Amino acid sequence: RVRDQLVAAASASEEDGWMPVKGSGKSNIAISRKHNTTGGCVCGKAELFLNAPADLVYHLLATTDRIHEWMPSCHMEKVCDVPTGSLFGNKGGGLTLLEIDYCTFQLYSPVAMRDWCFLRFAFVNKDGSYVLGCENVTHPDRPEKQQFIRGHVYATGFILRAQNPNATLMTVIFQFDVKGWLPSVLRTL
Repeated sequence: RVRDQLVAAASASEEDGWMPVKGSGKSNIAISRKHNTTGGCVCGKAELFLNAPADLVYHLLATTDRIHEWMPSCHMEKVCDVPTGSLFGNKGGGLTLLEIDYCTFQLYSPVAMRDWCFLRFAFVNKDGSYVLGCENVTHPDRPEKQQFIRGHVYATGFILRAQNPNATLMTVIFQFDVKGWLPSVLRTL
């Protein structure tokens, strides 16, 4: 379900409610926003070209223990693997990752730290493209903690499509509610 939502959002346009963000698209990045009526949910999409092979980008994004190298304010850890037959089955044989992860993130001071618990998955499609995504879950080993505000992740992830052996079109779809107080400047991004 989430995989299908991400693929649909990646190819959606203004007719589907995705509006270009003013000033984007001047380099190799195009950013869009979608108005959402579900409270504080932020919905955005960015498309960018990377001078790197798609499989290399995929492996970087699929590895939780190295995320802090490119996002220092984020700490992510795997809670557990999920048996592949329990949720998706393995139709098409493209499922390469299915786990529950826990993430803490500091936006910036004085904004309170956030945490998330989510199901993370990765597929390699028949056309060679990759879909990495996540969706909110709860897990008894990661209950809500007083020092964090628990955010909510809706269908969020990456679509990677090789443009040639050394270039990748990456579409990032983010749909989440960070909950709690945020400065108004962040709420309007």
